[in-house]
Amino acid sequence: MGRAMSIDKLEARAKQALGNRMFTELRKLIPHEDYNSPRALLGWLQMAASVDPRGAIRPGYLEAHSAVSELVAANDLRDKISRLYHDPKIVAEFGDKRDFWLRHPEALYEALIDSDGPGKALDTKLAYELTLVAREAADFSAEHGVAEPAIAQQPLPTSESGRAAEWKRLIAKSVTDEKLTEEESAHLKALGGHEAALEEVRRQSAMRTPPASGEFDKLISKSVSSKLTPAEEQRLQVLATDRATANGSIEAESSPPAPDDEFSNESEGT
Repeated sequence: MGRAMSIDKLEARAKQALGNRMFTELRKLIPHEDYNSPRALLGWLQMAASVDPRGAIRPGYLEAHSAVSELVAANDLRDKISRLYHDPKIVAEFGDKRDFWLRHPEALYEALIDSDGPGKALDTKLAYELTLVAREAADFSAEHGVAEPAIAQQPLPTSESGRAAEWKRLIAKSVTDEKLTEEESAHLKALGGHEAALEEVRRQSAMRTPPASGEFDKLISKSVSSKLTPAEEQRLQVLATDRATANGSIEAESSPPAPDDEFSNESEGT
């Protein structure tokens, strides 16, 4: 990832700066294991400055202190990102989309400060911390010239549970007053069973059979607390798609002529 590459560059910069001959005696004092700890190296530099204040204003020292300080900040940011990435509450809220947001910290920050964006199920403290880290990561990327990948389209979840959760979210949104975006409509159509549901809606529309009142809410309620039977899953898809079609969130396609009609037309023409 871009941030990892930037940390590698910061490590190389710090190593080069500490190789300055003005640190020859200091390097003899630093234990080998401390070279793997940027914070320990910063402590050694601060100690050297207290012993030799005049040396602390020389360009070589200033460069080393700047390089090691940036490396400390980068490692701290990486540790915070890793901790939040594996936080169970964040895993539950974002699921498979964590990798997408990890690659797009600026987009994550914008989404988090949006009142209709993701993360609303997180407690206030965790949401605030995640927002700050997203901002910090975005600033780090900008400062070090790490461009975020272009956001052509957010990927669909890869796991079955993730795809099921995304389908329920989109269906729930489609039956409210909100209209699905083009991307959301494409995702809804890409999720399993949707085309079959559309076909059932077209057949029901032709028969002018409205969905039973309250049946959708009952099935949605059951799907949250327990697993639906295959027949109930299919019925829920039919009802949900019918509602989405009725409020204009998605467009129902016109039904093709029935096979018998096609045969009759051909027969009449012969």
